Amino acid sequence: MPKVLISDELSPRAVAVFKQRGVETVVNTKLTPDELKKVIGEFDGLAVRSATKVTKPVIEAAKRLKVIGRAGIGVDNIDVAAATQRGIALEAELGPHMLFVRNHDKPGFIGNLGRTLGEVAVNIATFHLGRSAPGRDAICLVQVDQPLGDPLLAKVRGIANVVQAKELRF
Repeated sequence: MPKVLISDELSPRAVAVFKQRGVETVVNTKLTPDELKKVIGEFDGLAVRSATKVTKPVIEAAKRLKVIGRAGIGVDNIDVAAATQRGIALEAELGPHMLFVRNHDKPGFIGNLGRTLGEVAVNIATFHLGRSAPGRDAICLVQVDQPLGDPLLAKVRGIANVVQAKELRF
């Protein structure tokens, strides 16, 4: 059974969703950075808002971690480069239809993505983009109003500088 740590104050709905999906959920919003480093190795997922700082040392200690979920706007409290390097997925504000894109940080990406989705009448509900530094890889999480489908995912993967694109369904 997957195990998730919720380390910031989240809606009770978040805990309910995890439990409905058979995920063991531990809520501990009082961890210091050192305490987080000591316990994170026990978890497959980490759910945060903005108080928890998911630093490179925390990520290095997270031997089982597969996903970091960020409730709220942005990922400035998460070392995106360290997570990406370890293959840890980043997710924000879960919606029923999400697009995850990892891309090289170059001008024009956001416009190209918007045009690609707009060409097939896919509306963007929320958009989150984070990077560790200019020119490094960025991670984009987009909530859309309907399922994407394989043909559209192929178009997104064909956008210049896209490294990875996949649909996340909740």
